Amino acid sequence: MAKLTERKKKLFQYSEKLFQKLLTELKAAPPKILPQIIAILLAFLVGAITLIVTGYSPLDAYGALLSGAFGDIFGIGQTLTQATPIIFTALAFLFAYKCGLFNIGAEGQFLVGAFAAAVVGISFSELPVFVHVPMALAAGAVAGAFWGFIPAVLKARLGAHEVITTMMLSYVALYVTGYMVNYPFKAPGWVAQTVLISNIS
Repeated sequence: MAKLTERKKKLFQYSEKLFQKLLTELKAAPPKILPQIIAILLAFLVGAITLIVTGYSPLDAYGALLSGAFGDIFGIGQTLTQATPIIFTALAFLFAYKCGLFNIGAEGQFLVGAFAAAVVGISFSELPVFVHVPMALAAGAVAGAFWGFIPAVLKARLGAHEVITTMMLSYVALYVTGYMVNYPFKAPGWVAQTVLISNIS
């Protein structure tokens, strides 16, 4: 009983320290993100000037932009569909950056992982959804990790810089997956894509 109480006390202390650290980070966040906010505002300003010079209304253009992205459920869904891969790829880059590595080839790892997940997604149609979906996600994660493992081995064994190797491997991933999607795994029709997973599962 005494050990359990001690553990609860330690857990409470750890949670309190974690919460205080989070509050400190949040208080220090505004000065850190100020350059990004200024960059976004400048981008909107340059865009507005360009629109005015070319004879268009910035208010109408930006209104249509916001309405198309967040105006209805379909627009929000499309925005999340397009933004989610970018967000997760950026998080993958930041994770490596925090470890002292400049993983500029996260795009290639994303492409390989996405292709592997798609291949598993259009296969094994007899599996139930609660098994099929996690299997596809796991395949994507393993394939992307394998593509990132190659430059890791080259850096550890041969001293090759990760910026060069990951960048070069991104192009390899781009062309290999592009070939696979355009030829062996191409769905019927003119669009370069695999068979829709929703048509399989």
